[in-house]
Amino acid sequence: MKIYYYVYTRKGNLGDLLITKFQIEEYAKYADVFVDCYGMPSDFRNVIFDTTSPRIKDFEHEYGIGFRSKNALKVIHILNKDGFTHFCDSPGPRVPLRWPFHMMLRKLVRLSIPNLFLNKIIKRYSLGVDLNYDQHSILTRLNTWHFNKFELLGIRSKQNLHTLEKYLHNVAYVPDMAFLYPQYKSSFFESTRNRIALSFRKVDDYSKLVEAVQTIGMIANEHGLDVDILYQVEEDEQFCRQLHDDVNSCNVHLIEHLLDYYSLDIYQKYDIVLSNRLHVLLMAAMNGAIPYGIISHDKKENKITDIFGCVFNMQLFSYIEDFGEKTLLSIYSFQDAIKNEIRTCIEEQQKMCIMAIRNLFR
Repeated sequence: MKIYYYVYTRKGNLGDLLITKFQIEEYAKYADVFVDCYGMPSDFRNVIFDTTSPRIKDFEHEYGIGFRSKNALKVIHILNKDGFTHFCDSPGPRVPLRWPFHMMLRKLVRLSIPNLFLNKIIKRYSLGVDLNYDQHSILTRLNTWHFNKFELLGIRSKQNLHTLEKYLHNVAYVPDMAFLYPQYKSSFFESTRNRIALSFRKVDDYSKLVEAVQTIGMIANEHGLDVDILYQVEEDEQFCRQLHDDVNSCNVHLIEHLLDYYSLDIYQKYDIVLSNRLHVLLMAAMNGAIPYGIISHDKKENKITDIFGCVFNMQLFSYIEDFGEKTLLSIYSFQDAIKNEIRTCIEEQQKMCIMAIRNLFR
């Protein structure tokens, strides 16, 4: 079997890299995976192809072209004639057709190429994704037509899944691919580290976030805990530095460098990680820390409430204005029990990811 794997990312977003990398490595246990990284940042493609698996191959190197270039139809021709069996792409948010008209039309043309020209032998899959589009828009039929062309859409939130089931016939729950983190060990949850980490993307409710971080710093000082601010998305650096400067009196330390794929084990230093970034929280969990979301009302952060709501047996998030001293003290006081619950939930999600991918190749 041969997989054509189409990747996409935004510059500096480690979360995109993680879930794509983990999924490709899992696919490669069952088939040859030809990854099309045409036009992607060099640091992204370098990690994707830093692998011990001989089944992960560079599509552009093998065939000399990529789908993002003007060679989309040539790529489809290669897939049709060269024995490819699967057409897959990166997990994460799927962007539907949207206005304005010129952008919608351009995207519709690009999306229609595989829909119209792939032969029926090649099955299309997209696992571990979000998909949200307005059911009452004039574009609803076009979006439904396009997404129903997939053999399976694996939706990483059960709330999102329930919405999509009303008009798509090919959706199922498949967890976020972060649960395939290969370095995960259940023993990570057996340690107490006496350290807390914070990591935040920009929020409008900045003054409330500062108050929350000051509260965290005060409690940490009272209990002899260290607090670090870190960031794993490039665009968060300035915001995290500003946050550090504004709470510096609370003895909160700043990790000066951007975390990358090779430094994820830093989360093993912490008992609790508080963030409004989904993959900061999930990688913290995969390294034995309690992930707790302190979120705003920005729609971008809804995926934390949606995914955490169906993954964990307890509510591990609150809005900034609701977070206070009692919340943190409760987490800290019952951390052993909470870690045991998280470990059970992680291993359940991990099994579901593995089974969903295995089922593609039966």
